[in-house]
Amino acid sequence: MNTANSLNNNSKFLDNILFFSRILRLTGIPISTSQVINALNAINVIGVRNRIDLYYTLKICLINDNSNFYIFDQTFNLLFKQNRKINKLENQLPEKFGSSNNEGIKEEKNISNRILESIFPNINNKNNDNIFSENDISTNLKLSYSSNEKFNQLDFESMSNSEILSAKIAISKFTIQSKKIKSRRLVSKSSGKYIDPRNSFIASIKNGSSSILLKYKTNKTELSPLIILCDISGSMSSYSRMFLHFIHALTDKRKKVSTFLFGTRLTNISKYLKYYDIDVALDNVSKKVIDWSGGTRIGECIRDYNKNWSKRVESGNSIILIISDGLDRGSSIKLEKEMQRLKKTCYKIIWLNPLLRYEKYEALASGAAAMLPYVDEMRKIHNLSSMEEFTKSLNERI
Repeated sequence: MNTANSLNNNSKFLDNILFFSRILRLTGIPISTSQVINALNAINVIGVRNRIDLYYTLKICLINDNSNFYIFDQTFNLLFKQNRKINKLENQLPEKFGSSNNEGIKEEKNISNRILESIFPNINNKNNDNIFSENDISTNLKLSYSSNEKFNQLDFESMSNSEILSAKIAISKFTIQSKKIKSRRLVSKSSGKYIDPRNSFIASIKNGSSSILLKYKTNKTELSPLIILCDISGSMSSYSRMFLHFIHALTDKRKKVSTFLFGTRLTNISKYLKYYDIDVALDNVSKKVIDWSGGTRIGECIRDYNKNWSKRVESGNSIILIISDGLDRGSSIKLEKEMQRLKKTCYKIIWLNPLLRYEKYEALASGAAAMLPYVDEMRKIHNLSSMEEFTKSLNERI
């Protein structure tokens, strides 16, 4: 127990926790991603000095029903047994699990078939280096993903499962504020940019003065509605899930957020992302959306938004985020027409394009070329660094 690495640097330990959680799921125990993240956060806060600490930390965070304690204990004793290699189980299973010196961890002579059926299909995919042992347990673990420059620059498309989980934790910790912008509406103030003739004359009459005391008015600041149109077509499949976690964080921490997914059709998922638990939210979204990883008809989808939704969710100071690579199978003429219409109804259009990660990228595709003239900003969004940079710009006042 002499190591003191962060979870981000100790990928072996993180992979082990993920593998353990996955096996529990396969046995039929309901474990959400939020529970796994809570377990990792708990390990970070309290530290894990030995096998007993790890046992109780994982049990408290992952198990909600005491009827699942038996399966949890057997699985933990099997996978976290010190100096025991999982690949040895292919030919011979150990007679005992755990140690009589480890209080609270039950010794077992027989393994549940649920556990065997869950583990054995995965054994061939695990290397000897990824075996659980007491030496894998680190103390004083710190979730330092956002401060790790190399990790922040890693493309979402090339991330491993453990790195994706780390990125989701980092996204959930972004600082997101409700942004206010200047409205065209004016409100009275003691000092301001414009003279208010009406209130100036009223104040002069009330005071009975021959001189006029000037009153002023200035632009009212209002919360700007944030409208998100996110592409979930096949070309965006490597990024869509991560973007949904980002959008969930925006919805949770920022007011007036409306979200639409589009591929071959437009789907409003705003109400589903209001669930605090991200797993419940994404499960409801997956049931609602039927065009995952399909084709892309951006023009038709924006037309649907302009016709059926813009007046419901927008105001004149709305900010629209279009998350897409701009690859479109529909008519570029129709797309250009709908983008022109969309531009007239909002304050600003920001295009978040993962293809901008390539330095020599040019909007040569017909869809991208049709969209570009009506976009106020185009930003790259393909890793944590670019996502955090965009979040900071979104928090700034205009």
